[in-house]
Amino acid sequence: MFTLSVLLFACSGDSESTNATPVTGEIQSPEGTNNPKGAAQSKAGEQSAGTQNLETTETGVRVRLPALNAKSGVTKYCFFQSMSASESGMTGLSFETSKDVQFVRLQGVSSQTVTANVNQWLDCAKIDGGVSTQSIYEMVGIDLDKATPETLFNGFEWFSLPQQMAFAFPGTDLWFYEVQLSGSSDLENVSVVTNVSTKPKNEIERWAGVMDIAMEGSSSSVFETGCSLPQDIEVLSVFGHSEPTKGTWRVQCGEEEMFAVESSLFAKDTPPLKNFEQPKGVTAGTKCTLSCDWDGDEGQICIASLVASPIESPIRCVDNQLIQQ
Repeated sequence: MFTLSVLLFACSGDSESTNATPVTGEIQSPEGTNNPKGAAQSKAGEQSAGTQNLETTETGVRVRLPALNAKSGVTKYCFFQSMSASESGMTGLSFETSKDVQFVRLQGVSSQTVTANVNQWLDCAKIDGGVSTQSIYEMVGIDLDKATPETLFNGFEWFSLPQQMAFAFPGTDLWFYEVQLSGSSDLENVSVVTNVSTKPKNEIERWAGVMDIAMEGSSSSVFETGCSLPQDIEVLSVFGHSEPTKGTWRVQCGEEEMFAVESSLFAKDTPPLKNFEQPKGVTAGTKCTLSCDWDGDEGQICIASLVASPIESPIRCVDNQLIQQ
């Protein structure tokens, strides 16, 4: 038996499909890049700058982003980090940040969807367009009985999987960071470090992953979507988010209700989630359905995440359409 808890990064109001492409200007470049505003980096320059931020060993990857000097009035910064492919699985995650960092969101991104300069800090408010993202850890990981919001980005180990199980290392060439700062004044040398523990693929017997069920755009007062599973899975945890935070939120697979709550609970500091002491088996062909009812209001976010095994790459169900990445 094991415990796997989940925190949904969309609680800030962002949907799972993050908007972030053409950039109007840069905030600062890491040492050695010093590109003029709007200039495109060469591939060699991008790789060189990204390599400076990485430390890779047989047991993990450490990403140390360049120190950030934050400007007054800007509280959210973004960073596209070049990432090399890895023949390994991810077994753990922790952050080390300075005290001014309130929140970190981490996703995998395809460079083909990004026109922004990479490996440098950007003001998220000046980013425009749409970037194709996939789940890394933003749906996975914390046991809130063992951590407080203040410790989540300062050494806390976000998840613990059973032996010989791991999350597949994302097959994307960029990792996308969104960093929320606690204040709006000038800040110097804000630090963000990510530690990912890994195991070689030949030591992994089962893969865990995420199946997201989501609404795109807004909806009327009631919304429902679902997709049939392409394979047998065992569900470890279920979580989600709904806005506005009124009415009800519900996930079921076939005839079995997996998790249902009042949407008002998503507004609390510790959002609701469902861990299964024993994984719940769901057979291929079963339809998993997400329902949101906002008591007559227009819906803005309706999303669910099923952390399950075996899933090697993220699965998304968006408005009744199944997408396997």
